[in-house]
Amino acid sequence: MKINTIRIDNREPAMLTAELTYFGYQVENTLLKAGDFGGKTIIGEIKRNKDFYQSIVDQRIYYQPQKMLQTGKQCFWILAGDPTDDRRQLSLVLDRIFALVLHPGITLVPVPNTEAAIAYAIHTIIQKMDKR
Repeated sequence: MKINTIRIDNREPAMLTAELTYFGYQVENTLLKAGDFGGKTIIGEIKRNKDFYQSIVDQRIYYQPQKMLQTGKQCFWILAGDPTDDRRQLSLVLDRIFALVLHPGITLVPVPNTEAAIAYAIHTIIQKMDKR
């Protein structure tokens, strides 16, 4: 895979593909077995607020990091938005964030919940990690 090619899970919004194209990437939209995006040496998961809460409820948050770590690539989680917006779930959300922060091999990247911010985070990760 070339440095300017990125794989994006085909369940991600089309606007994310458009934003990454703006940064000069050739985007391959495909069904990924692990993560929401991948580069030559990296894999990443995007957790928007609603998906973050739902992954706690259905317990995907427990096995998704292990699936990503099994790839042998550098792993990133992009937390899009403010995961503490819902005050009723504040304790549960903070517990899960702290558990992820302490998870070896996963780097958390908090960003605002916009496709442009998510695309910029992915671009920055790829520029730093895949160009080594």
